[in-house]
Amino acid sequence: MNLEEYDLIVTVCEESCIILPTAKRVVSWNVEDPVGKGDEVYEKVFNSISENIKTLLKEIEG
Repeated sequence: MNLEEYDLIVTVCEESCIILPTAKRVVSWNVEDPVGKGDEVYEKVFNSISENIKTLLKEIEG
């Protein structure tokens, strides 16, 4: 996969995200891993990602 083909890369990880070898913009969102946890955690993670997307879209759209 050639990362230079993308204008923006979003990584989603619980602790530290890997550093990608690209000059393109990389946004890292620290999100709790909900696997094996209750519905409340899944809802919290969903809401967090949803808010991050809304914020990113506002930023991109100017």
